[in-house]
Amino acid sequence: SPGFRNQTKDVALNPMEMFDTLESLRDSEWGKEVTPVEKHGDNWVKRDDTFSRAGVRGGKVRSAWFLCTKDGTPRGLCTAGARTSPQIKIIGSMAKELGVPMRAHTTQGALGPEVEFAKNLGADIIQHKAGYNNVLIARAREDADSLGYLNIPFGMECIEAIHMTALQVANLPQEVSRIV
Repeated sequence: SPGFRNQTKDVALNPMEMFDTLESLRDSEWGKEVTPVEKHGDNWVKRDDTFSRAGVRGGKVRSAWFLCTKDGTPRGLCTAGARTSPQIKIIGSMAKELGVPMRAHTTQGALGPEVEFAKNLGADIIQHKAGYNNVLIARAREDADSLGYLNIPFGMECIEAIHMTALQVANLPQEVSRIV
């Protein structure tokens, strides 16, 4: 069966397991926090920008907050991203809110405003020679493992982010065939 990288371990993608997990999330506090849908002219808009935690907003924030808090407060947070990564800003903001250290792995060069923001919040920024993303991702995962920190996957590429997004269809009107 196809595999999916989930945090620091490989797991098989089992549709029934995914459904069971999604159903249990739907009945939890996470399933009740659904962002609004608005109609503007002929366009339907899903307002993920209304979800806010730790001073940051959006769908990635929802997934990040879930990952960061689902098992209690982590010892620390670690992630990887581009030098202009909004994910590094998001995770830096979460770390500050939770009162835990944060380490971000990115490539060498001038940092973008998002990464500078995280750095100003106290995040340690570890820069690596530019190369393949999988190397950067591996360095972050190894760093997190060595420190006992929670690794937030690059690009939020994990089953938990899929579940958090899937919960957001609950309030879509029947007539919606396209949404922004």
